[in-house]
Amino acid sequence: MSNGSPIVAIRNWFTAQPEDVRGELALHVAYPLFDVDPGVIADVPRSTQLIVDWLDDTIARHLQFGRLLSFTACVDYMMRGRDTAEAWAETEEMTRKLVEDAGPASRTAQAMLAMLPARQEKWIKLAAEWYALRDSIFAGRQLDAWMFRG
Repeated sequence: MSNGSPIVAIRNWFTAQPEDVRGELALHVAYPLFDVDPGVIADVPRSTQLIVDWLDDTIARHLQFGRLLSFTACVDYMMRGRDTAEAWAETEEMTRKLVEDAGPASRTAQAMLAMLPARQEKWIKLAAEWYALRDSIFAGRQLDAWMFRG
């Protein structure tokens, strides 16, 4: 993390992601954190903007700290199961079972199976980037220094 606000670093990381990634992140972050209609969360531009607005660096630092912890917990939870090849092997096994159960008529399940290698590569890379950012924010006394500086 640079000497700036960790919430800005998180917001910048979030907004730099491709739209499909922001959409999945928004679903997993907004759903547990915000008491809004599920339709808002399913609307990627609206849920993305909700999170960007919520990651506000102009509010009191202790509130930023709480939001930082909440966002981090949600993303960490989401990344589990998407961050290793072993986790993706389980996903592939479940998807293959869906295809078998649905039969050849299920184009959706077959399409999901076909997309798995690309999704695996994307999410393993994204998880590594997330963990590096998260670890830079929470490393040593950096968070304390930001929280309690003048």
